[in-house]
Amino acid sequence: EAFDGPHKTMGVTELSKQLSMPKPTIHRLLTDLVDAGVVDKLPWGRYQVGMRLFELGTLAQGAATLRSLALPHLHGLYRDTGYTVYLTVTDQGQAIQIERLPAPNRPQIQARWGGRWSLHCSSGGKVLLAFGAADVESYVDHIVPLTKYSIRDVARLRAELDTVRSQGYALSQQESLLGVYGVAVPVYDSKRMVVAAVGIAGHEHSMTGLYPAVLKAGEAVSAELSRQHWTDKSAG
Repeated sequence: EAFDGPHKTMGVTELSKQLSMPKPTIHRLLTDLVDAGVVDKLPWGRYQVGMRLFELGTLAQGAATLRSLALPHLHGLYRDTGYTVYLTVTDQGQAIQIERLPAPNRPQIQARWGGRWSLHCSSGGKVLLAFGAADVESYVDHIVPLTKYSIRDVARLRAELDTVRSQGYALSQQESLLGVYGVAVPVYDSKRMVVAAVGIAGHEHSMTGLYPAVLKAGEAVSAELSRQHWTDKSAG
C-alpha cells in the first residue's frame, strides 16, 4: 500500500521512513515480495509494484464484469462530451475508479485509473453515498476535506446528499482537485440497487449542462446490467 501515492518507485530508505519500520525488515519483506512477483526490483535499486498484482486484480470478478459491460457506453459518453469519463464503485468506505477514459486535447486530470478518493469529495462518490451503495452513518465520522471547497461537516453533507437524491445526479466543484469539476449519475443493477456511478470531469466551471449525456450513459449501463442479471458482490 505504500506505493499507492505520488511516488511509484521507492527505495528501502523511503519505505523505512514511510512505514516506520527498520531497514533490515523492509529489505527482508521486499526480497519475499520480489520472489513472489508482487514487487519488482529495478536495475538501479528502487522498487515498484509488480505485474503479479495486476494479474491478481483481474480476478476481482465483480468489478471486472461491471467494467466490461459498461465500457462500450463509457466510450459513447467519451465521444459525446469529449471529457474524462469515470466508472466509480465503493470499497471499504472509499470511491475507487475502476475505469477512466482521459479526455483528448484537454488538460489532464491527476486522477488515475484504479485510484481511490474520499466519497464526499467526488461526484461519483456522492452518488454512491446518496443512493445507499455506501453507508452514510459509518462514513460521517471520517469527513476529511481535500481542498478548501470540500464539504467539512455532517450537516452540509446530509443536505448535499438530499439534493443529489432529489435531482438524480451529483456535482463536484473543485472539491477533490482544485480547478476540476464533475457530474455523475447512479448505475442500477437488475434489483434496482445502485452499484456504481458514471461521471465526467473537466476544468470547465459548470458541468450541469452535460447531465443529459451522462444520464443517457448511466441508463444504458443500468439496462446492460439488468439484461445480464448482474449484481456486484465485491463492493464494501
